[in-house]
Amino acid sequence: MALARLSSRIKLIRVSLDFTQAQFGAAIGFSRQAVNAWEKGKAEPTVCALAGMCRTWGVDARWLLLGDVEEGDLTNGRSSAVTFAPITANSEKQEDLPCSR
Repeated sequence: MALARLSSRIKLIRVSLDFTQAQFGAAIGFSRQAVNAWEKGKAEPTVCALAGMCRTWGVDARWLLLGDVEEGDLTNGRSSAVTFAPITANSEKQEDLPCSR
């Protein structure tokens, strides 16, 4: 996977949510330092971290990993059309996820 582009998408999610790195990391069970390393491309998030992002904020895994979206998923290819929000209704508790720390 292209780490630089993955890093950009992780930061896009966090900034779209108006979260600090600490808030973002805490929501998925990781540290601020881990989020910082992912965003700077110094480390690659674990499968558990990626799964946490997808489940917690309803992020499409294909988009997160590859930036690949179906036509119409984004308005004219602009990422600003992608929105992220915490999933609350009918979602699993974070501690129930297999990757929980």
